[in-house]
Amino acid sequence: YATASGKISRNKWEKIEDVWYYFNKDGVMLSRTIYNDYIFQGSGAMAENAWVKISDKWYYATASGKISRNKWEKIEGVWYYFDKNGIMLSNTIVDGYLIKGNGAMAENDWVKISDKWYYATASGKI
Repeated sequence: YATASGKISRNKWEKIEDVWYYFNKDGVMLSRTIYNDYIFQGSGAMAENAWVKISDKWYYATASGKISRNKWEKIEGVWYYFDKNGIMLSNTIVDGYLIKGNGAMAENDWVKISDKWYYATASGKI
């Protein structure tokens, strides 16, 4: 990307038409990757309040553009858990809470994990 002065953007953020992008040391725009906890969509735009899929794994970018790590996030009324790498977990149990195949916390629902059935109460606990 060349700025208005014709200079190539390197190792820096650029806001282009109200969207943030990051350009590496070679001036290449990042896309479908995570850099310093920020996640970039296929278009290269920094994701904000958005789901991004990279290598068959789902991540969520918060309003700041950073991914969620080691925590629960309530997204559009549904709870999801993200591991230390920011990957959304699915078909598992985290701290006694049941997570379905689509990544959503189960509530008053049955979920099959490794040939065993589990039931989650309204709070999501098994």
